[in-house]
Amino acid sequence: MISNTSGIISKVWSFCNTLREDGVGYGDYVENFKEILSSFRG
Repeated sequence: MISNTSGIISKVWSFCNTLREDGVGYGDYVENFKEILSSFRG
């Protein structure tokens, strides 16, 4: 379970770093993060 959680966190941070590097603003960043979380819930 811990390994799976670590992998998910790693993927989320990777995506967030990509957004930041592309100049995504704070509001868009939060919106995209919410979409990522909802995709994990199914």
